Amino acid sequence: MKWSNLLITSIFTIGIFNLSLFADDDIDTNNMGSENIGGAFENQPASKSPFSFSAYADAVGKAKINKGFFKKDEIQFAIANAEIEAVYYYCPEYSEAANITLGYTETYIGWKENPWFSQTHFDTVTLSFGGITKRFDRWLWRGQVEINYDGFDELTAEYLNYNLILWGRYSICKDIGVHMGFYVETGMRMDRIYPIIGFDWQINRKWKLNAVFPFDMALEYMHTKNWTFALAGRTFSIRHRIQPNDSHGKYVCRYTNFGIEAMVKYSLNDLVANIHAGVTTGGDFKVANSHNHDPNHYHLDPAGYVGAEVDMRF
Repeated sequence: MKWSNLLITSIFTIGIFNLSLFADDDIDTNNMGSENIGGAFENQPASKSPFSFSAYADAVGKAKINKGFFKKDEIQFAIANAEIEAVYYYCPEYSEAANITLGYTETYIGWKENPWFSQTHFDTVTLSFGGITKRFDRWLWRGQVEINYDGFDELTAEYLNYNLILWGRYSICKDIGVHMGFYVETGMRMDRIYPIIGFDWQINRKWKLNAVFPFDMALEYMHTKNWTFALAGRTFSIRHRIQPNDSHGKYVCRYTNFGIEAMVKYSLNDLVANIHAGVTTGGDFKVANSHNHDPNHYHLDPAGYVGAEVDMRF
């Protein structure tokens, strides 16, 4: 297969995976970015520090609502996240570990004519616990429980939501791994469960394909030891509850979108960073009452976006 055909096939595969994912509701991918999840399946040398810091930011341009009463209104989306993680390797061979992560996320949803609420900034604090093990032959398993708190004006359980993950990778051979598992989100009366399925393939020394639905989809080219270029898919997915003092207080909202992007990644010792730019395929903004009933869906046109990520150990 020619490389041009492989590129086209990979992009098409990414798109098909995510068209089904974003047909209705979607998942929250906090702490599930390609940088974070990739490291979970790699053993860290004994010299590595147990502490790490990571951050990312993405800004999506104004996207028009493409049908309905609010057609041609524009919605803008941006998200920024920072987190610190501590990992404890309790197996002498460093094939088993436990981790704890504390993170903060700020989300911006700008809709000038928003008829439901005036809140535009949402703040979320996240505490997660997890672990990895390679105890079973050819298997590497990851489990994680994530607790998200979304309301600083009112300390109640209504503003808590939870994400749970069980993810396994089976090594078929040196260059190919098969992924399976499930992802659960619950809380805020928005309960969902999704399968994790796919594979990764180290095609040769330069090329690698990740096709793991729904978290890690990218075709990477390692230009040098430090520089990597990629075509990738990126999910934008958040859920929040409106503050009680706002109009329609305690309503819930969800923003979902998917983008196809070009990425440049730089790696040096304990530092990994990337910048990326792409275009969304058209998403959905949903508003429902406090019980997640009577939803209103606003379908969005494509829009450009830019972003950056950094991950470092210290």
